[in-house]
Amino acid sequence: MRFSLPDGGEADASTGPYNYLQHLRFAAMLQGEARKGDWSIFVDAIYLNFGRHSTTVQTRGSGNLERESEGSGETSFKGTLIQLGGGRTIAVLPRATFDAIAGVRYLGVSSSLDASVNASLGGSGAGFNPTFHMSQRQDIYDGFVGVRARVSLTGDGRWYLPFYLDVGTGT
Repeated sequence: MRFSLPDGGEADASTGPYNYLQHLRFAAMLQGEARKGDWSIFVDAIYLNFGRHSTTVQTRGSGNLERESEGSGETSFKGTLIQLGGGRTIAVLPRATFDAIAGVRYLGVSSSLDASVNASLGGSGAGFNPTFHMSQRQDIYDGFVGVRARVSLTGDGRWYLPFYLDVGTGT
């Protein structure tokens, strides 16, 4: 994660992939679909909350603060993804059905950093140990188009393989 410091510098927080699940506070996924004839509407939602994850912090200052060495801290991360779309069946084959889809996708991400670092002032060798709390939020909206399909693995259609492909653009 990269945070902007009040003095114009940056703080990078890095964590390893080894212990994400032990810091997972909450996760939820929801999917729904309604169909009438060849038309469908669907929604997907995902929420994740990771908290108090140990991290290594490296900052780069500006102005009088030339450089700062690594420090330690804790990060938290929350993310929400909501996708709403509609579709229309464009092909029905003996063992497959294809829908053209279009919709909108929202991603909201917030993160925070509590850290302390060992800092040195430009050229003097003098140092200090600032602690800080930072948080930031990003909201991203995208439109998308794509295809969804359902391919039957058995003749009666009880076993099937769904697939989904889309492309999107926006913020």
